[in-house]
Amino acid sequence: MEALKDCAERLMRLEQYERPIIGFRLCNEAPSWAEPYGDDQSFGCAITAEACERDKPLCITRENIMCGGGVYAGIGMPRMKKEAFDAAMSMVIGEGSAFATRQVMRRATQQIPHHFKRHKYLAIGRLEQMPEADMVMIIADVAKVMRLCKAYTWETGELVHGIQGTTWCGQSLAYAYKKKAPTFNFGCASSRPFMNLGPGELFFTVHGDLLPIIVKNIEHVSTGAME
Repeated sequence: MEALKDCAERLMRLEQYERPIIGFRLCNEAPSWAEPYGDDQSFGCAITAEACERDKPLCITRENIMCGGGVYAGIGMPRMKKEAFDAAMSMVIGEGSAFATRQVMRRATQQIPHHFKRHKYLAIGRLEQMPEADMVMIIADVAKVMRLCKAYTWETGELVHGIQGTTWCGQSLAYAYKKKAPTFNFGCASSRPFMNLGPGELFFTVHGDLLPIIVKNIEHVSTGAME
């Protein structure tokens, strides 16, 4: 826990983020340090926003998520009857929705890395509360996200690729975990209001193993015209 706590505190001190840094941990046994979400249900992005307000991380299963976010997070989604599935599809397909047709939706989602091994639990909380984290998310303005990307590239030479066009969870969690790479995105029409993002804020996600690279190098990055 100390290592992640130190990373969180150092980044917060140096970058002065207005929001807590978020950690995600996939588990096959319920972690003792996380609070069960019980029988409640919500959207994955809304649960994440709620977890940031808690004194302890939240622990959820696929039964707690009302959307497809559990698939991208690595815990799967609850069993649904055909009628319920068709009703859900009607909310994301068509005029004024996320995709024109189901075929378009499939084409988009097939470009997102998939979990082929599901975990039973996902713990979500402020990073300093977490003993381990598979994924780390920082919500910040464009200039601060630029610095996070540059801190990674400064040492590795690897460019950071953004991804956009589908859901917050697919763009953030699946990509960072499966590709083991940092990424950024603007979220989606549900996640931005649920997580109360301002007009200039973005999501930056990185695999937990790579966070120390960013923390180590964030002070080496030029601020350019911001100096």
